[in-house]
Amino acid sequence: MKMLPRLDSPRKTLPFLLSLALSGAVPAAAELPSTRATFQQVTTPHFRVVGDVAPRKLVEIANRLETFRAALVLLKPQVRADASVPTIVLAFPGDRAIRPYLYLDGRSAKGFSGVFAPSRWGNYLVFDALAGEDPLQSIYSGYMHFFLNENYPRAALWLRRGLGEYYETFRIGGRGIEIGRPKDGHVRYLSQGWVHPLEQLFAVTRESREYQDPDRLGIYTAHCWAVVHYLMIGGEGLAPRVPELLGRLDRGEPLAAALPAALGLTVAELEAKLREYTRKPIFQFRVFAAADLDAPVAAAPVSLSRREALIALGEYLAHVGAADAAREHLDAALALEPGNGDALALLAFLRGESGDTDGARELYDRALAAGVQRGVSALHAAQFAWESDRVAADGKEGGSTPQAAALAAARRALELDPESGEAWLIVGRIALAEERGAEALVALTNAQRLLPGRSDVVHARFRAALAAGQPVVARGIASGPLASLDPALAAESLRYLNEKEAYEVDSRLAAEIDRAVAEERWSEAIDQLSAAVTQARSPEMRAQFAARLENLRTWRAAQERIDGYNRASAHARARRLTQARGELDPVLAGCPAQDEEELCKLARELDRWLREAGRGR
Repeated sequence: MKMLPRLDSPRKTLPFLLSLALSGAVPAAAELPSTRATFQQVTTPHFRVVGDVAPRKLVEIANRLETFRAALVLLKPQVRADASVPTIVLAFPGDRAIRPYLYLDGRSAKGFSGVFAPSRWGNYLVFDALAGEDPLQSIYSGYMHFFLNENYPRAALWLRRGLGEYYETFRIGGRGIEIGRPKDGHVRYLSQGWVHPLEQLFAVTRESREYQDPDRLGIYTAHCWAVVHYLMIGGEGLAPRVPELLGRLDRGEPLAAALPAALGLTVAELEAKLREYTRKPIFQFRVFAAADLDAPVAAAPVSLSRREALIALGEYLAHVGAADAAREHLDAALALEPGNGDALALLAFLRGESGDTDGARELYDRALAAGVQRGVSALHAAQFAWESDRVAADGKEGGSTPQAAALAAARRALELDPESGEAWLIVGRIALAEERGAEALVALTNAQRLLPGRSDVVHARFRAALAAGQPVVARGIASGPLASLDPALAAESLRYLNEKEAYEVDSRLAAEIDRAVAEERWSEAIDQLSAAVTQARSPEMRAQFAARLENLRTWRAAQERIDGYNRASAHARARRLTQARGELDPVLAGCPAQDEEELCKLARELDRWLREAGRGR
């Protein structure tokens, strides 16, 4: 049987084949598994393997996948490299058994021995467990690309292509675990000489002739493989530095700067070494002992009832868009156990996907009332409640409606699967909508940990940090992970944060000044205004404070003259002429000769009286 084409093949790609499935180019109905089938499940820290194969075989499959993943983790050591969604493996005993579940192109899918089907709710590895020496060979490449997307989402095409080829020859054999075994086709191309200058190789995109032309693609792919092979095996001491190179590139650092910083090589120096390296007639590969990779070991198999198996298969079919086939499996499960909450929840999901909101709500209510035991069932209910409540709230004045149903379902999802990033996201968004900032920040921190490549999640956490009164944390989020994922959104977020901080600083200055004025602490108010003119963050507030300072100084000077006149008048009435003169002279000094201001008139009259009183002594 043929293997599944590589994920990034330009002529027949997996995403293209999946799009056919989602647009309806799939069989109208699915054949249910035989009643004699005995499905079992094996779990590991990173995979859930379900299949109608011998228990020993199922354990072997689970352990091989964990070993392959451990080999991939070499690309990101000392960093938690988790998947944002669960990975479910469906193993079938032969071509006839798997054929109803290869939902790609109905006319040709039966020719493949396995598919890697990513979805928002889980990644599905579906394969014929009896195909060839290593039946997983058909899905290693797809899983590798998923791993790369999760951990280095901005990896360039040459790197994706090279790593895909490097890991595609992964083997577990008598000698140990082999990684990087060369392909004969690559060796043949490279034996003709190095024809791709590195700068040209690194600049190739999916629209380039090198990628689109089948005759050029083989040469391009061989060169990409050679670069990765040299970095991982051929270059002395380079392999431990590759994760740093990947990290720098993923953060958006230009290759011309990242290469010297991470590997100590310029592009020209690396090209010279590659030209020499590819002249070799033989390429080595790495062999690891199992202990070197420290992969987790699978637990003992657990038998699944026919109902449980039908629901597991129905979930996969529902998530890859095979709605009719999914319904057949779920209806069969309900025939075995009427009112099963998980089957009802998946049927509700299908109703919602078809646009039947009322039907979906009714089924979700029934599912939750009956009780769900699968995390994805509760998650679907939470997502439906969250989205439908938000839509309903759009037409209402004064904000969103209560999210009690969504919150309850999301919390149930977390009880069943504490590592559900989507469930944490819903909990966080509801807390944010209800202005519970600290709670939102905790939930969205978990969501970002589990969904690190989602800019919407990172931005929600930025907003939660602000709501929790932690602007320093918010700034770190915007300038760090958000800037890596979405520079434009990060710039907008930082601009908003700067404006918010400026408003808060200026508001605090204004409040302190208002307090001093209200308490008639005039000198203090003038000092505060003088400082605020330079301390205010916004130009508008600096101008307002300057105008207010001038007005207060003018008013205060006028008030001091009035107070001086009143004191002079009081001294005069008490016949304290010397003291009266001392208070009055500063008032007169502020009166122009022709000033007809009332105060000046009174001051001049008092001046004349004092003069006459002085002569009368």
